Amino acid sequence: MTGRRCAAALLASSICWLPLAGAQSKWEAGVGAAAVYLPDYRGSDEGSAYVLPFPYFTYTSERLRIDRSGIVARLFDSERVELDASFTGGIALRSGGNRAREGMPTLHPTGEAGPELVVHLVGERDVRGAPRLDLRLAVRAAFAFGDGRIEHVGWTASPYLRLNLPNAMDTGADLNLTLGLLYGDDRYHDYLYSVAPQFATAARPAYDAPGGYAGIQSQLSFGRRFGDFWFGGFLRVDSLRGASALEDSPLVRSRAYVAGGLGVAWIFAGSR
Repeated sequence: MTGRRCAAALLASSICWLPLAGAQSKWEAGVGAAAVYLPDYRGSDEGSAYVLPFPYFTYTSERLRIDRSGIVARLFDSERVELDASFTGGIALRSGGNRAREGMPTLHPTGEAGPELVVHLVGERDVRGAPRLDLRLAVRAAFAFGDGRIEHVGWTASPYLRLNLPNAMDTGADLNLTLGLLYGDDRYHDYLYSVAPQFATAARPAYDAPGGYAGIQSQLSFGRRFGDFWFGGFLRVDSLRGASALEDSPLVRSRAYVAGGLGVAWIFAGSR
């Protein structure tokens, strides 16, 4: 599946959630384009630049939120704690031309779905424009999309902090900073980092990746509206240092990387 098809699939899944929301909902729709640089996979020493069109779609109601970070359905909430169902996905990354994976099966794009526990540490959740700091724990099932089928490829978990700064420093931009740990089970790591005996070479020994700690990830993202246009971007710093389950894989050629991108969208429709 290409990145374009993956983006279209994510939009379709978003639309399917619309009947669940109440009447006091707000939505916006548009189209945009983004330029991004990403590693071929976490731990790769090769990466690629992409210029991709994308659908811009946001939807907010009391129980449902769809935006650039994914789809979140609020299942339970109190003053400081809420339980969400969250969904996220990514574009297809180049793996067929990757030197470390030469001759191995292609990595297909993945999507993840599962519950996310949110603890509000600082700030009021429903106060518009107020800074907020949350502690979040996401546990998700991961699926790979390719060859006309959907395959369950394991589970992931990520405890992380998220700081949201609306109108940061009076610039009109919304700023988000996240810092968290990554974990995966043996099936998920097997999909990405194992080398089956039939694909072993003198430079790439066979390897059976175990589950466990998968590193630390931090990200800065921002977005700002200018009339009917939205402009945004992200910068991600990722480290696999200390993740012994992955560091021993012959497919891990880099223990740290930086990824980033910029995008612009034209918003042509929305609720009033």
